[in-house]
Amino acid sequence: TAGSLLGDALEQCGRSPLPFLAWAAPFLVRARQCWLSSRHAPDPVSRRLHLLNLAKYLTALPIVCLAFLRAQASEGDDVEALEMFGALAGVVNTVFSYLWDLAMDWGLLHPAPPLSGRFGLRPVLLLCEG
Repeated sequence: TAGSLLGDALEQCGRSPLPFLAWAAPFLVRARQCWLSSRHAPDPVSRRLHLLNLAKYLTALPIVCLAFLRAQASEGDDVEALEMFGALAGVVNTVFSYLWDLAMDWGLLHPAPPLSGRFGLRPVLLLCEG
């Protein structure tokens, strides 16, 4: 039947490494960009920031690898450890990415002084004051 045929195709796709490589590709591309940027950074602080950004992208790869290993597991295999490490990797990636976004992308962990009238905002505002 068509439903069983589609189910078989989806199961085979889930076991193929191609979807997992496609999932990892953007992280690998950005990691390479960060690596190259760190190599050409003008000063040690910029270099460290690029390397931290590289680490952020690399923390996504264990999630992809563990998901692939989980997909390769046969029925009856003990996958509890894979799921536990996958959840841990997800927490690490989420916290790292969230903190990076708050500090580096949004500038919210470097707020203006309380009496500046911009408390809680980044020091350089991109919108004009009205």
